[in-house]
Amino acid sequence: MRRLAPVVLPAAILIVVAGLTGCRRSHDAFVAHGPLPPPPSGQLKFAGALPEHPFQKEPGNLFARTVFETDGPNGSQVEIRDLLIPPHGKSQMAALAGPGVIELATGTATIVSGINPEPIVIGAMRALPAGQTVEVENPDARPAMLRLYLIRAR
Repeated sequence: MRRLAPVVLPAAILIVVAGLTGCRRSHDAFVAHGPLPPPPSGQLKFAGALPEHPFQKEPGNLFARTVFETDGPNGSQVEIRDLLIPPHGKSQMAALAGPGVIELATGTATIVSGINPEPIVIGAMRALPAGQTVEVENPDARPAMLRLYLIRAR
């Protein structure tokens, strides 16, 4: 025990000194009191950059954006769209101008085209016929995003 005393005592003193030095420095921290100053008068301008393809509200409780569009073979046009379904919401897509394929990117969703509702799983694709309206239901508390691949005549 007597051999440990010369090692333990200086270590304990060093720890106490380091703790007191650290406590003294923490008192110099910035502390704000009172309310924030009011915003500047006049209209505020958005400082960020607008996204290249923003979501637009569409009829049927649906937000959509065109991600990619190009001419396809034999006078067709290919369009890729993202569809955003609000939480706990039902949305209705307008009748498609051509056949399409839809997949769930995030969230949970159920598709009703015809009579029977079909749950969609992430990564699985489902064909959609042209000229039919499609209902999409999101039972989750977060938005669901679907990706629609649409092929139509030009």
